[in-house]
Order: sequence, then structure tokens, then C-alpha cells
Amino acid sequence: MDVLQLLKAKHKQVLDMLAADNADGLAQLEHLKALIQALVVVKREYLYPELAASGAVNQRKLQRFEEALQSLMSLVGKTDVAGWDELRACVVAQFNDEEDILFPSIRQGMSTADREELAHVFEDAMDALPQSSTSANRAV
Repeated sequence: MDVLQLLKAKHKQVLDMLAADNADGLAQLEHLKALIQALVVVKREYLYPELAASGAVNQRKLQRFEEALQSLMSLVGKTDVAGWDELRACVVAQFNDEEDILFPSIRQGMSTADREELAHVFEDAMDALPQSSTSANRAV
């Protein structure tokens, strides 16, 4: 599995949680927030620096995605159950932009072997996060 397949699976996991009935309220929201935060941290710490170093994505495009991740993290931090719809809209927009704009650049700019290696790094980094974040990580 390469990093694009892994990210699409993680995105689907988050989107499925967002699409589910919010009947579990706060517990479900906290689980979702932990998964989103873990994804953002690993993207910022591992994926984006690797993309910048490899030249697979131009710096201006990468900066735009970094700013969007920062906005998402801010929203996640202050979202409560009442803000579920706003969080959903922000996450959907972020993931769609990544998959439509960033992923094709990664596919063109990185070899399959590099994408596969990055997937291993990404998984290891997700596993290394504190338990509150990683309880949601292995569901994919």
C-alpha cells in the first residue's frame, strides 16, 4: 500500500464517522477529533516535509495546504457536538482538495517505491502518537 492509498483509507474512515448519526454525542466527537488531529500531525510532521524535500509539490501549493490544516486543527480544538456540521464541511473540503489537487502531484512526483516507503513512515508515526489519538488509527 502506498501513502496515497493509506491516506484515502484514513480519509474514508473520518468521512464515514462524520456521516454517521451523531447519536453517541461527545464520545463519538472526541474519537473523531483524536483521529483528525492524528492525521493532521502526521501530515505536517512527515508527509508535507517529504513532499517539499522531494520537489513532488511546489512550495506555494504546499503552503496553502499547510494553512488549511492549521485552520482545521483550530476548528477541531473548539468544536463541540453542536459544531458537528461545520466540522464536517471543513473536513470534506480539506480532504477533497488534497485528493483532487495534492494527490495527483504526489503520484507524478514520487516513485511508487517512495510512496510505499512513505506509507510505512506514516503508519509508524500514527502508531507512535499518544494512545488517545491512536485508538482510532488501526481501524483502517
